[in-house]
Amino acid sequence: MSFNVRWIAKDDPKLSPWKYEKYTEERNKELKETAKVQNGSVLFRKDLRLRAPVSAARLEITGLGFYEVWLNGKKPDERRVFAPVLSDYYQLTRYDTYDVTELLHAGANTVTAELGAGWFAPLPKWWGWQQFWYGNPRMAARLTVSYADGVEEVYETDESWRVHDGCITVSEMYDGEEADFRLVPENWMDVNFDVSSWKCAIFAEAPTDNIVESFAPPIRIMRTLKPVKSWRLSETETVYDFGENGAAIPAVLARGHDGDQIQLDHAEFINEDGTLNRKSELGALCCDKFILTEGGTHLCGPRFIWHGYRYMKLTVSSPDIEILSVESHITHSDLRTTGTFACSNEKVNRLHEMYVRTFKSCVLGVPIDCPQRNERKAWLGDAHIVSEMGMYNFDMHDVYASQLEDMRIGRTSFNVIHYIAPIHVQFDDRTTIDYNIAYLVYMVGLDERYGDTGLMRYHYDTMKEHLAYYERQCKDGMVDYCWFGDWFTEDMPEGMKKVDFKPGPEGHRQNPPFAGTMFYVQMLRLAAAIAERIGETADAEHYRKLRKESCDALTARCLDRETGKFGSGGQFLSSFALYEHIVPEECREAVFGELMRSLEEKDWHPWCGIVGNRVMYEVLCSFGRPDIAWKVLTVEGYPGPLEMLSGDRTTLTEGLNGWGSGCHNMFAAPDTMLYKMLAGININRRAENTVVVAPYFAEDLTWVRATQELAEGTVSVAWERRGEVVELSVVIPEGVSAELRLPGRAPEKLCAGLKNLTIK
Repeated sequence: MSFNVRWIAKDDPKLSPWKYEKYTEERNKELKETAKVQNGSVLFRKDLRLRAPVSAARLEITGLGFYEVWLNGKKPDERRVFAPVLSDYYQLTRYDTYDVTELLHAGANTVTAELGAGWFAPLPKWWGWQQFWYGNPRMAARLTVSYADGVEEVYETDESWRVHDGCITVSEMYDGEEADFRLVPENWMDVNFDVSSWKCAIFAEAPTDNIVESFAPPIRIMRTLKPVKSWRLSETETVYDFGENGAAIPAVLARGHDGDQIQLDHAEFINEDGTLNRKSELGALCCDKFILTEGGTHLCGPRFIWHGYRYMKLTVSSPDIEILSVESHITHSDLRTTGTFACSNEKVNRLHEMYVRTFKSCVLGVPIDCPQRNERKAWLGDAHIVSEMGMYNFDMHDVYASQLEDMRIGRTSFNVIHYIAPIHVQFDDRTTIDYNIAYLVYMVGLDERYGDTGLMRYHYDTMKEHLAYYERQCKDGMVDYCWFGDWFTEDMPEGMKKVDFKPGPEGHRQNPPFAGTMFYVQMLRLAAAIAERIGETADAEHYRKLRKESCDALTARCLDRETGKFGSGGQFLSSFALYEHIVPEECREAVFGELMRSLEEKDWHPWCGIVGNRVMYEVLCSFGRPDIAWKVLTVEGYPGPLEMLSGDRTTLTEGLNGWGSGCHNMFAAPDTMLYKMLAGININRRAENTVVVAPYFAEDLTWVRATQELAEGTVSVAWERRGEVVELSVVIPEGVSAELRLPGRAPEKLCAGLKNLTIK
């Protein structure tokens, strides 16, 4: 059903000038000083009388920035927050649909809603690359009521709705929320509430004609944490430790006197003296403030923002304020778990939990880099690096399908996918191939995991335009540099910067000037696979031809056939050259030797960045060295995955040494190898066998258990070492083609059901 519903607002129905003007820094500065920004919350109310009992009722609604809605004082989804899912609202706005049959009755009813600024109406201080001002809050809704006699009544947002200021006076995604509970109209959700003093809503400008129903998993409050400990800094200041880091909403139940104030400050880290260490917030205030009423019991916590934190400082204006409870509501997209893993190594189990916890905290409607600082952006490099890991742990189909549409509509002026999605490209019309390759990585990944070729067909023409740009940029097989390369590597020759936003010299192992061509080769492989899959064989052959030309150019420029060094060698360049089959077959052993040499030189520590940590383990296994992959994965000390466990960390940090963001998922990719290598569960619906079971029986493990949920049922692999033998159990669901591969044995077809083996 189309959603051509009128929008309503309280004030200022126009959108920001950026709907019609080209962005300039000068105009942005002027608007910061002159624009009237409504950053607080707005209340909406509609009274209606239903003539008979309701047989069915459906509510379709969107509100920008975020909305909450109640029917007769009850939410259709009590745990849902931060709706609708983020988008570039001028290009695409999403609405949500609820079954509200049980919330309505014959006679008098009321629909109430509250809007917060969200990403739509941020404070001017953050206008720029971080946040974009679209306009002031507005909403659109349609309630369709059906009766037993077949009659249907439709109620849409119009000027009969009433509006009023809410009690939230400031709501800023980075800085926090401020609310004055004295401003809440008493009993404003009650059906008999007197709205005569409220203004009538005014019609508002729609942000776009492209308003579509959201299908991404909603963001919900998923768990509630109690403090594991607390300590006082003063008579009025108490710090609470919730035991784990992540995206969450604080909830403090308090009672006080009129005008009493409560302040909540949040941080991921703590100083030795017990005070908050806010180093990872990069200028975001992450602070909420509340003014209480006389004798009232109030739930103090932001409504339209989240924070990334483990520690919270509670400050009261008077020690007489009564704190009834303190909680933290863990919040992220409601992802269905599809993978489980455990083994006999408790450190690896903790690492797996850390990978999963971090990943979830970085999916809030769309995948983001981190939940805590003045960023929280949907960087596509972070997203595509961990996309396979995400699909081995959760049902990510709808998250990635939804973001693919954000990529498609958010292209640059030259029809290339941006490096952030969603984003309003007026701020930045550039892109970089190492991040926008996510467009193809997602499509191939969704096909391999879920067999979804429909997305390939839908996005195919856009993909061709995207590739055509790089074909035009390609000169003698080479494409210009990229920006990030193997981001956050430790593997740098002496005297060179660890990371940079531009390429370094030829010897720069993170991002040499030929790295753009390396990602172009990867993009062409993916494009050929997509074209072949949907029957565009001529295009597939074209992309394979271009790929060979670029591989040849890279080999001629970068490969030392005698030493096996690709570029300046090292872990990332060697791994990527092998993973993408850039170098000729006769040179692969030499390049693998360089990889092994560089690993041994670093005492088996992974010094590569996020891309190297994605592909290196795969390369080691493909060369028959899962033992080395396991050694690198479990090496003690810095740098290495297990180092993430040090310092009482519960989520992955941005840097392997604990630097930067305290919850950053870009180093989570190795988690995939726990499933693919140790349990040996490899899933690819494009292959002859959807499931290949090829476990590695690590000598220092006594058991491994893992599952993968497919549409047909659950794949289960468990093995246990018993003296000189390993007992292996495999369960394959009906309708799944599967194969067992074990060292020294011929591949064996696996039939549906349970298979037990004893392996010497």
